[in-house]
Amino acid sequence: MLEDAPVRSYEAVREAIDSKLGSGVGLVARDAAAKLEPVEHVVWALDNLLACLFEFRLHLWDQGFASADYDGPRIIAGIAQASRASDPAIAELLLWTTRWVRTRGVPMVSVVPEVWARHSEAARRFLLDVAARWPETLDPVSLAPGTFERALSTESIGLGLTSRGASCAVQCAVADQHREGVFRAAIDALWQGGAADQTLDDFFSAYFETGAEEVEVLCRFVSFDGDGGDAERKAALQAAIRPVSRLAKRLGVAEVPMPSVIRFSAHSELDGLLDEWRVVHCKGPSLAASVRSALRTDPDALMLDATLLLPGDDELLQSAVYTGHLLIAVGDSPVMETLLRSLQTVPFFDLRTTPPS
Repeated sequence: MLEDAPVRSYEAVREAIDSKLGSGVGLVARDAAAKLEPVEHVVWALDNLLACLFEFRLHLWDQGFASADYDGPRIIAGIAQASRASDPAIAELLLWTTRWVRTRGVPMVSVVPEVWARHSEAARRFLLDVAARWPETLDPVSLAPGTFERALSTESIGLGLTSRGASCAVQCAVADQHREGVFRAAIDALWQGGAADQTLDDFFSAYFETGAEEVEVLCRFVSFDGDGGDAERKAALQAAIRPVSRLAKRLGVAEVPMPSVIRFSAHSELDGLLDEWRVVHCKGPSLAASVRSALRTDPDALMLDATLLLPGDDELLQSAVYTGHLLIAVGDSPVMETLLRSLQTVPFFDLRTTPPS
């Protein structure tokens, strides 16, 4: 339904939209759309949805553009159907997204933007092409919405993670083999392979569950390299997803337990060990005030000189540890000993007498 050749630029359309809507403050979607010509409405509608998808804020789009006064999902579904020839895959993603919004709702944290995450460049090309070739008088409100319909897959869905998975439809390059990268490749493979919406949600929840081993979860939902993988390949991927930090190596563990308490003799022993952590060094003259200020910045770890601890500080630090923070103390003091006695259930590593490895 798009014009055969480009007739305008995205930038020109966007400039026209901005001249009519300004900042948009105070305008509800229905009133904003009423100020726009058909092609401007189309670009404005796509812009708003894609921005929320790639900023992981789909719930805000759902709140502002899906109502009785402005049926954003229906309008987007009509645009997708009319523009399918530009990029069938992006059109399908748009139709699927509008179906999801209508049938499942959108919480603050949703799997839908994750499915889109690897398609940003294609979505941008789709937007530019639609802006360039949308028919001048074709009002998106008048269009019958397309629907997302396809048979669900009953086959195993493969994900290529090594050279042995080169035949898989979706690949996860070595550079993307970190926690989020592997997840997004897998969720893309599941979506493209025809997995049910509930399967996508289940994988999202299981993969990021506290304490989950990512590769074990991954292999419950997709086929590693299409052949199921083996122990060696799986272990290598898990190590890439969760590389052992320098601090964990120093402690002799695979992962630093959170919370925990670590004690050193001198600051020099910490050189390079905390580079991967958000650490706040709490100092005087009031250590308690420094700790309270640090906690407001949501650090991973608090570091302090034990000699600065005053009676009563141990209660504040006990609370900080029990809310999931790593406590790194240098030196010793009576208050430090009191704190340690109160934290007997928290892992404690005393490195004061252990020579650096």
